[in-house]
Amino acid sequence: LPALFSLTLLVSLLLPLTGQAIGKTSAALIAPDSSSRAQASLLAQAEPSAPDADRLMQQALIQLNQEKFQAAAQSYEQAIALYRNSSRDDRAEQIAEAELGLAKATLLLKDYPKAILLWEKLVAQERQTGSVSALYLSNLGLAYFSAGRHAEAETALRDAIARWEWLRSQEDNGDTAKITLFEQHAH
Repeated sequence: LPALFSLTLLVSLLLPLTGQAIGKTSAALIAPDSSSRAQASLLAQAEPSAPDADRLMQQALIQLNQEKFQAAAQSYEQAIALYRNSSRDDRAEQIAEAELGLAKATLLLKDYPKAILLWEKLVAQERQTGSVSALYLSNLGLAYFSAGRHAEAETALRDAIARWEWLRSQEDNGDTAKITLFEQHAH
């Protein structure tokens, strides 16, 4: 029982499902700079689906900020389809970014079975590179916990904590760069 209480407390610290963490996204992430616009213009001439996918990604981010999670999920899914049919050099990165957005939106929609599949895929992809994001593990743990899969949630959250602690031990930029559990939010 104490372990479940601790896990519940940990999840409550990681769980701002009100969208607060998303709402703090800077305008720089939404509005591209002039060099990005020039690159997008060149891509638009070469490949019509790429700007459509980029527009959908921006639209999805706005929808997440407005807590329109279903619409955001649909925009991310459409962007993924367009990126898959794209011949862009950064296609893989764009697909990964769209899949991350879809995983966030799905978790916020409380579609936990689908969210678990998406977060498991993201974690597996990162494990192949040798470095797993603590935030991905936190969100996977949150999805497991919300789906009632407490043992798997505990494992994922313990892995996330270990990763946060490792990151903290690697930082040597003073206290302002230190990562603490209380400064991190899921999503």
